[in-house]
This record gives sequence, C-alpha cells and structure tokens, in this order.
Amino acid sequence: NDWQSLDAAYQTNWIARAIVDVVSKDMTREWRTIRSDGAEKIEALEQELCIPQQVEEAIAWARLFGGSGIVMLTGQDLSQPLNMNRIKRGSLERVLTFDRWDLSATSINTWDVLAKNYLQPEFYTLRGGSQQIHWSHVVRFYGERLPLRWMAHTQGWGDSVLRKCIDDIADMVAAKDGIAELMQEANVDILTREGLSDDLASDQDEAIRNRYQLFRMMKSNIQMALLDGDETYDRKTLNLSGVAPIIEQFITWISGAARMPVTKLF
Repeated sequence: NDWQSLDAAYQTNWIARAIVDVVSKDMTREWRTIRSDGAEKIEALEQELCIPQQVEEAIAWARLFGGSGIVMLTGQDLSQPLNMNRIKRGSLERVLTFDRWDLSATSINTWDVLAKNYLQPEFYTLRGGSQQIHWSHVVRFYGERLPLRWMAHTQGWGDSVLRKCIDDIADMVAAKDGIAELMQEANVDILTREGLSDDLASDQDEAIRNRYQLFRMMKSNIQMALLDGDETYDRKTLNLSGVAPIIEQFITWISGAARMPVTKLF
C-alpha cells in the first residue's frame, strides 16, 4: 500500500487506469442541474473554478490511493476553523485537489467521539510545506471502507480500490505476455537432413547456417522452398484453441475484483 507502486500501475497499465478513471468520469460527466434562484450564476462559478474537473480528479485519487481532499480557499485563515457565516458571494476564490499522500495529518482526533472529525485529522500540512490547514477547510473523498483499526494506520483515509486488483492485473499481464510469446512460435519449420550430426562434427556449422538462412529468405520472399534430395520439410503448428477461454476468465476475475461490469471496464 505504497504510493510508488500504485503510481506505477496507474501510469503503465491501461486496465489499472480504467479501474480508477471510468467510475470517476461516469460520476461527474453529466454533473448536476441546479434549480433555484441564481442557478446560472452558480453554474458559471462552478465552471470558472473547474469544480466538475476537480471533483472528478478527487474521486479518481480516492480510488487510486484510498483518499483525497479538496482544499477550499475562501480568504479565511486556513489554520482556524472555517466560519460558514463569513462566506458570501465571491468568497470561494479557488479550490485545490490533493491526494492523501500530499495531505499529511499532524494529529488525529481520537478523544472526542462526538466531534465531526472523530478518527480524522485536526490539521493537515501539504507535502513539502509547513502551512497548517484546519480539517474544516478540506472536503474529503474516501476510497474503499476499512475497519476502524486500519483507519488508525491510514490517518482516517480509506483503502485503494486498485490495491486489491494489483495481483490479478499482474497475472493477466503475465498470461497475455506468455500467450504472445507462444504465438511467435505457433508455426515452427522443421527440416530433416540426413547426416546432420556428422556434418556438424566436421566443422561445417557455418555452411549449414548459411544454407538454412538462404532457405528462410527464399521462403519469405518468393514462397518457395528448395530442398536437397536428402532433406525433408515439415511444419509444426501449436494448438492455441484453449487460450481464449483462459483470457475470458481473467477478464471476469479482474472485473469482479474491481466490482465493475465487464462491459464497462473492457
């Protein structure tokens, strides 16, 4: 459960990326319809601040890393609790999205069970910075559900959706690579030559190599095979008829691990 492994999987494997991105895009692609006075101004501000894109990114990072947060910049002191009564039109100046590894907790509330942030941080600091951010300025997005004992280890965050699929994706990639390698040898030419062992023992291996390189070139260029009287030609074909069902089983298994329909994931 380290961010380097999850980063690498997301960057290098299209299945891993789809597990993370497809759901977040589906959840935000139509966004929402606001029916109230001033709806047009609210929608215009959302577009100006890129709220749909920020929420999509936050959901994606929550699925990839187990959690993320959107920090709201309202002109108030970030180290103090957010005062909702002071938020007027135009107060929301900017929003910034960070994954859980960029938002480091400085203290976890384990003492006040009635507080809204019970088992969550009191303050955050950004990776590489020293600015304290009170939890009320952060909109949190969670990954998969975890038991309370594990939440104490993850600073109140959830679990990565991708983490439980990593082994299955690795098996799928290994199977695909193995099948691709087998397909390179699906058809193997077999030439039988009388006295080949004796010829090799008499240091004629260079001549023999040149002979069959010429044979291969002629067969590739003009589809013609020239053989000596004591040579015979045969072709060995590998049976790959059972490969497709195996791949289909891997596809179903990965979709189950990701809890996504096969048609949506693939």
